[in-house]
Amino acid sequence: MSTLARAGTRNTVLIVIAVLLLAIAGWRLVRLGNRTSAAPTDESSWVYFVCENCGAYFHLNGREVEEALTKGDVTSTGMGGTTTFRCKECDELKAVRAGKCPQHGIVIKCRPGPDEPRKCSDCGWHP
Repeated sequence: MSTLARAGTRNTVLIVIAVLLLAIAGWRLVRLGNRTSAAPTDESSWVYFVCENCGAYFHLNGREVEEALTKGDVTSTGMGGTTTFRCKECDELKAVRAGKCPQHGIVIKCRPGPDEPRKCSDCGWHP
């Protein structure tokens, strides 16, 4: 076999290997690129709520919020309006965002009504 023929065969094999490696790399990039990360469940992702129906104060983690949105366990009054979630205690769609004063434990809604407190009466903390 001549040197020219061996060089041609070698180049063909190298090109085939390069194309295969590029195809594998592209496939992995597409496959891994479409993977979405799971919603967090740690304390830093907690969102706090108070139920306007029963008064229960509770939290949902990032995954629970995502599941509620997926299942439709939320209502909204529209753009910039109040969004309510399903209460863990009474199962009504009446839970709104809230915060709790770390010193005094007073629960305050993030969007209080006209007759509801806007901050802790003892220290001035607000959500």
